This record gives sequence, structure tokens and C-alpha cells, in this order.
Amino acid sequence: FQISGAADEPYKIRLEMETAAGVRKLHPRSFPNIYQSLIEHHAESVLAGKAINARDGMRNLKLCEAAHKSAQQGGKAVTVK
Repeated sequence: FQISGAADEPYKIRLEMETAAGVRKLHPRSFPNIYQSLIEHHAESVLAGKAINARDGMRNLKLCEAAHKSAQQGGKAVTVK
């Protein structure tokens, strides 16, 4: 899914980073289209002749799955292994 940060989004955006020092709330000024940046990254890797790491792809899938699971549980934190 893609969250744009637009006022009419069905869910408010909350971005937090958990560190050893605690949870830090982040307030990005803009929300770029994640799909566009992935396609650009892929195109750059093709032009440069460098393969994309499959491990990164698997991690991205796990993060997407966790985001959906969290949303289904009302925003509950989900651990990604």
C-alpha cells in the first residue's frame, strides 16, 4: 500500500523509530511514492549491470506483511524477523 500523507487518507500517518534510548517520533516533510523509488532503483541497477540483492527483496516483503498485520490489529506493533 502507499500512504501519501494527504488530508483525505483513511489513516493518519504516525512514524516512529525505536532505539536503545527509546521511541523517537519522526515528522517527515513529504512522503515520496515508494513504488516510484523502487522502480528507479531497479532501473539504475539494470543500467549499471548490478543485480539487486534478493535478501533486500525478502526484507521488503516481510515489512509489507508486518504493516498489513499491524493495520489489521489496529496499529499494534509487529515484530519483523
